[in-house]
Amino acid sequence: MRLLNEPSQGGSNMSRPVTLFSCVLACASLSAMTATAQPANKAAIAGPNDVISTRQIMFHLSAATFGEMKEAADAGSDVRHLAIGANGLVRWARSIPAMFPRGSTGPLSRARPEIWTNRADFEARAAAYQAAAEQLALAAQGGDRAAFLEQWQATRRVCSGCHDAYRASTS
Repeated sequence: MRLLNEPSQGGSNMSRPVTLFSCVLACASLSAMTATAQPANKAAIAGPNDVISTRQIMFHLSAATFGEMKEAADAGSDVRHLAIGANGLVRWARSIPAMFPRGSTGPLSRARPEIWTNRADFEARAAAYQAAAEQLALAAQGGDRAAFLEQWQATRRVCSGCHDAYRASTS
């Protein structure tokens, strides 16, 4: 078993945020499933703040992964090593709608009410982000740095478009 900062067999050193993202994604996915499950004991259901905290952590790790992938590609790294981070983004994108159950808003959340009033568009944007991230993973697996960077920009545009529509500003 390879440790987070231990080089792989190829001798390269994967960036810690990309690897951590994959680990945390698994934990957050379990948290999301737990938060949306219907246990016999209603007190066991996670509250809105648990879902809000989990999705904020995942958005933060997603941004860190995304930035690390760009930095590595710009530095001339072999983009094939970035496929794990891109696949993590695919898994995160797939889980985004579940991370916004009705009622998961409040003072800790920047989620705009339109997420719930225009749910079909929100889910379509999450699906578009997933599709863009899938293409990013394929570009990484193909090893073509120029194609990867082009798809990175396209994925960023899709991601930002959803934030622009559904995330409240901090000011």
